[in-house]
Order: sequence, then structure tokens, then C-alpha cells
Amino acid sequence: MRFPVRFLLSLAVLVFCVTLLLTSGRRAPAAQPAAPAPGKPATGQATPAKPATPDAPQSAPKPTPQPAVKPDPATAPDPNLEKTAAAIRDSSAAVGHGRRQHALLLAGNVKGLWDQFSEPGRAAAGSFGKFEKAFKEGTEEFGDFQYCLRDGGRRQEGRILYNAYCRYSKAPVPLVVRIAFDPDGKISGFSVRNEARPYDSKFENYQPKTELRLPVRGEWLVTAGGRTMEQNYHAVLPDERFALDFAVVKDGNRAVSGGGANDYYYSYGQPVVAPAAGKIAWAADGVADNAPGKTNLNKPYGNTLVIDHGNGEFSVLSCLKRWSVFVRIGQEVASGDTLALCGNSGASGEPHVQYQLQNGPKPQAADCLPAVFADYVADDQPVTRGEPVSGQRVRRGD
Repeated sequence: MRFPVRFLLSLAVLVFCVTLLLTSGRRAPAAQPAAPAPGKPATGQATPAKPATPDAPQSAPKPTPQPAVKPDPATAPDPNLEKTAAAIRDSSAAVGHGRRQHALLLAGNVKGLWDQFSEPGRAAAGSFGKFEKAFKEGTEEFGDFQYCLRDGGRRQEGRILYNAYCRYSKAPVPLVVRIAFDPDGKISGFSVRNEARPYDSKFENYQPKTELRLPVRGEWLVTAGGRTMEQNYHAVLPDERFALDFAVVKDGNRAVSGGGANDYYYSYGQPVVAPAAGKIAWAADGVADNAPGKTNLNKPYGNTLVIDHGNGEFSVLSCLKRWSVFVRIGQEVASGDTLALCGNSGASGEPHVQYQLQNGPKPQAADCLPAVFADYVADDQPVTRGEPVSGQRVRRGD
């Protein structure tokens, strides 16, 4: 599902100065609540299924066509601002309040968003006409909203700051949506900026001890991988700094018939395997798979498995299919064992496998480490040890 977005960089310059005035010029940090997803839902024509081989992902069955996912209706402005102002004093409620205003943006409700501005905020914007013009021009600048990677809220000097890292169709890197609220819950600053930068990790030069193999079988496309923002949207998040995404692509498409349902995607339901031996240290199952284009920011990792490799390193496999986890906590697994199936849960906009290496057993509570894989093939060339990057077609060497 896509929402039309009316926004652009000039709006940031025009309006966000109020935020700077009200927050003593301090820059809000990256959101910390948590997840995860590849690019926008795929499009393409149906392709004939090929006979399955032991190492190749099987063709996704072509299901009965379903209607395209429709946008949610615009969220109405909060009718009781006094109660809202009192409620947003805690961070969880601040996130909810920020999401309500963000929903107005995603629905293209310019007037509804304008009505939520404080008087100083309106003065900074100049007039509703200027605000509406900048809002409309933003569509051509940034393109359509795709999905939100992570969001969060915090208090600062009596005010609330809401941040969201979002993908847009024409922006090569995630954009930062910032909304500042005054003590009464009114919007005092609003911006969307191309200011996402890779997280400055102290583990940039870390050499992993575990000999990792790719967590999938058959050929998959690396849809997010590498050290730069252009290569890997995960790089902005501390707990996903070196994470990778994998998806199955056939004839240049990730799905048949436009990807209107998860079953249309070639990745959906494919086996996910252990990248190295270890013990299951953490598991989450039962999170519903999203409709393509939707994300679940409340459970950003979705259905997840964590493997303890016994040397301070842990593999995290996330966005798995609901009820597909075959293993239990404490179970020993060998490299290559099938653990679960590829899904579309968590902060995932379409079916894919997300993998990361980290130094702790729980997602969002550990440092992400560089993942160096052994014995794989990238674009038909053998690789003894390396880090896959976006755009490469990879498969295990065995």
C-alpha cells in the first residue's frame, strides 16, 4: 500500500525553524523504538513457474487475485487538545500523538495538518497558501511514501519531539520526519529532511569470529547491504547498522501480478536456514504478517529467531512468517538447518529475510556487528569471505 505524500525539503526550511527556536537549536536524536523492510512493493507481469530444484527457491503459487490494498482514511485531528497535552507527557503517548499528525501528512490532509499548528508555527509558515504550495511541491521532490522504518518520541524542555525515519519513492536514502509539539500539544515545528547518516558505530572494523554462511538457499537478491546509506537503509539505526535484506527476484520482479498479497511474492514461505551452529537464545512467533506496503512499528522485528554462537556473537533472523518457527529456545542447531519460513512481519513492507549479527541475545538491546560470510557466490563469482552489498545476486557455495 502506498500513501500519497505532499511534502518537500523547502517545507523543512520554511517551517522547521520554529522547532530550532523552541529546542535551543538542538538536533533530535534518531528514534529508538524499533525495524526493518526492503524497497517498495514490486510490480511486474506473471512469469511461468519453473520446476523446483533442491537448492532453488520454489515458485510462488499464483493465488486467486485479490483487490489492491487501499489507503486508510485520514486520521482526524484530536478533538480534545487539553487531554492530549496532558497525555503526551510520557514518551509512549508522544509517539501516538506524533503518529496521528503523521497520518494527516500521509493522507494528504493539508488543512487537517494546518489546523494542528500553533500560532507561532503558522507565523513561521507564512500562510496556509504557502504551506499548501510547499506541501504539494513535495510530491515531486520526494515521491510517494513507501513505509516507515522506525519512529519515536521524547520530551525536551517541556516539549515533545517526534521523529520518524521513512522511505519515499524518489529519495535514495531514508528521510527524517520531525514534528515538534508545544506544551499544549500543538505543532510548533514540522520538517522532512534528507539528513539520515550512517550510525557511527565503534564496531566498524570488527572482525567476526563466527564463520557465517548465507541464511537462505538458492539465489536471492541483496536488497539492502553495505556500509553506506545509499546501499543500506539499515545503516542509520544503531541496532541494525550492518543488517542485510534478501529477497527472491525472477525476471526482474519480486512478485507476480503486482504483489497485491504476500503469496504473490517469490520470497514468501521460502526456507530460512541457520547461518552457523549454535543454540536458540531468543524467539518470537505469532506476529501477523503485514499486507504488502504496511508495516508494524509496534513490533518492528516481527517474528524473530536469535542464535547464540557461543562466542559473544548472535545471529538474528527476523520478519519471519507467522507460526513458521520450527525450533524452540535452548535447542541446538547446525549450520544449514531449516529454522523458519520467510515472511512479512514487523517493520517490513514486503516479504524478505532480514539478517544481522550482534553482540547480545535480544533485538534492540545489543550492538550490531559487521557480518562477513564465507563460501558464497555473488553475481556468479565465488567469494571466499565477504560482505554482500545491495544489488548482488547471491547464493551459498555448497
